[in-house]
Amino acid sequence: MKGGDKSEKVLKVRHSRKRYFIIYAMIIILAILILILKASGKTIEPSGLKMAVIFSVAAILFIEIHRLSSYYEINPSSIIFVTGLINRKTRKFNLYSISDADSSQHVFGRIFNYGDVNVHLFEHISSIKGINNPNKFLNFLIETMGNRRR
Repeated sequence: MKGGDKSEKVLKVRHSRKRYFIIYAMIIILAILILILKASGKTIEPSGLKMAVIFSVAAILFIEIHRLSSYYEINPSSIIFVTGLINRKTRKFNLYSISDADSSQHVFGRIFNYGDVNVHLFEHISSIKGINNPNKFLNFLIETMGNRRR
């Protein structure tokens, strides 16, 4: 949260790395298997090793570029969704146009504290997917909406 005055607080969030836990776990398992094979004296085909490294680097780059290319911001007057690395798309919703909001977490989300927040804009629902502390984001949104509507 930023801002000096309570009415000027801003909360900015990105997708959580925890959302990609399975992919990171696969990369770690692959690295452990390669180390075990090397330690046991087995030969690893150089092309297989290259493919494993290329897969790991590409997966990490894809995840981080996707994660860092979008963010969500709540400011005193609106929610802003910004996506895209090269072609930037910005959607801004006035807090007055929000009728309701809720959060949801599946099992892994509850364990690792990440999830989704759904913002209801009367006839449309916008989802903020895979963010850390979705309940903190939701509470901040509700508090900011309450401050705005007073």
